[in-house]
Amino acid sequence: DLPHRIVELLGVILTPLLLATLGILVGMGIFHAQEPFVATEGSLFHFKQGLKGGYQTLDLTAALLFASVIMPYLSKGICNRDPLETNRMIRRKMMGASFVAAGLLMISYVGLSWLASHHARNLPEKIEDVDLLYAIAVQVLGPSGSLLATGAVFLACLTTAISLAAVFSEYLRREWLREKTGPVFPLVITLSVTAAMATLGFSGIMKI
Repeated sequence: DLPHRIVELLGVILTPLLLATLGILVGMGIFHAQEPFVATEGSLFHFKQGLKGGYQTLDLTAALLFASVIMPYLSKGICNRDPLETNRMIRRKMMGASFVAAGLLMISYVGLSWLASHHARNLPEKIEDVDLLYAIAVQVLGPSGSLLATGAVFLACLTTAISLAAVFSEYLRREWLREKTGPVFPLVITLSVTAAMATLGFSGIMKI
């Protein structure tokens, strides 16, 4: 069914590609490392900025919503057992998957932060947040870095869009449309609204 196909698409194809592109970028950045940039504002200032930026990117909110797609996949093949045992096994699988996901996300963010600290010295002073990864990738890898950065951003956005569009369109179908329609119509509504929001650009959405 749809949740299983989505999980397999994200887990087997798209996410490994995303991790590979980020791994290449961070690895080459370490190989060509410059002297780290010394920040003068203090660690607490940057911690607050990172916390605010992380909240605005909705990583945690998206993870909680996407759990509703993951749960049926984790319960596959164990639903015929004792209910308590089934819940215990699902919880164990969910905790394991959460630790793996959190670990990979942490490694990715630490790697990108390391890149920024070692390669941000020659970047324009007033560069937009959305252009940071692109600019650093070009600085590390030259013109080919632009393709890698574009691929990483595309895959990151695509994996998030697929999972959240599936969750929200299913919510529309069940709660608002009372299951009186198939999955296509609520998905079209979801993608139409998000396409309209996308015209605001990254900075416009962040202001909202």
